[in-house]
Amino acid sequence: MKRQIALIATLVLLCSVVHSTLAHEDAEHTSSSLSVDRADRASTLRMQHERMRARHESRMEGYLANKVDTDQDGLVSYDEFMANAKARFEASDLNDDGTITLEERKQSAEIIRKKYREAMLEAKESRLEARKAMRKEARESLRNEDSKATDSQ
Repeated sequence: MKRQIALIATLVLLCSVVHSTLAHEDAEHTSSSLSVDRADRASTLRMQHERMRARHESRMEGYLANKVDTDQDGLVSYDEFMANAKARFEASDLNDDGTITLEERKQSAEIIRKKYREAMLEAKESRLEARKAMRKEARESLRNEDSKATDSQ
């Protein structure tokens, strides 16, 4: 649990360092002595950073809403937080001895990555199937309209 809190704190600190670095670079890049190319690059980096931050926030909101906030009241209580932490610990303790070794952590992380990849692939396949169905339906609709138009003439 302490490691998870430390990891979260480290990620927050890293994001704030990146944000302040980009803000500092922004101030430097907007000075008149810099070339347009450098200013464009800084602008592109800022936009990429903002998109990345927005995606991260969106994922975290979804994670909190779906996994941690079990009573769906929009708040994460201490009990909800600890229940999630316990479940994550138990998932990482592969041999059920009450401790997590570095090897267990690596193995559990790989298991999680594999499940994530499978879920993403399944979602992609599902989207492709839905698109195919929509295209087929649109083609059939056009054919029906064409046949009605020829029948009425």
